[in-house]
Amino acid sequence: MSLPVNLLIEKNKINAQYPWLLLVKFALYEGESNELIYRFVKNFPDITFQGEEYKGFNFDISFIEQSTEGKIPTTSIAVCNVTQYLQGTLEDYEGAVDGKITLTIVHADSLDEDYSELELEFDIVKTSLDGGAIEFELGAPSALRRRFPLHRHLPDKCPYEFGSARCGYTGGDSVCYKRYSDCREKENQVRFGGEVMLPESM
Repeated sequence: MSLPVNLLIEKNKINAQYPWLLLVKFALYEGESNELIYRFVKNFPDITFQGEEYKGFNFDISFIEQSTEGKIPTTSIAVCNVTQYLQGTLEDYEGAVDGKITLTIVHADSLDEDYSELELEFDIVKTSLDGGAIEFELGAPSALRRRFPLHRHLPDKCPYEFGSARCGYTGGDSVCYKRYSDCREKENQVRFGGEVMLPESM
């Protein structure tokens, strides 16, 4: 695991001033062009991470079950349903089965860092209502939903999300066209994610 040095220092502290937070992004897909996303942070005031707001919410994650017999690792997440915040959505979309949940662990005082090493993705394989909680049974993402090859190498197109940790832009512009010329105008070309040496025909 390759975390930034400041995060490694925080991870190894016995007594820390700021907590580590668990984020969950719940993505429900309906076709390729439409998606509904909920973002929660466990038992904490709302925060903004990578330009997106995460709502303080109560949920619990079970331990991820590992197996030496070749079984797919599974886990579950129980989300508070006292206010029925998600119930209408689940009823409309058949329990959100085949939706995707992304879990990310972040440090409360270092939200601008790259946390891709502390991110896990799961598919929702089953949903059940138990008293005041909604329980999602999660399994490993289906290989059929993964991009192959994983990364596309484009000569003049940056794959990074504008303003994210990988992008690194902290200026006043609110729009990015993901081109090298645009990145250079923002004086951020050192973080450009495209492959400028590739020919345009590739």
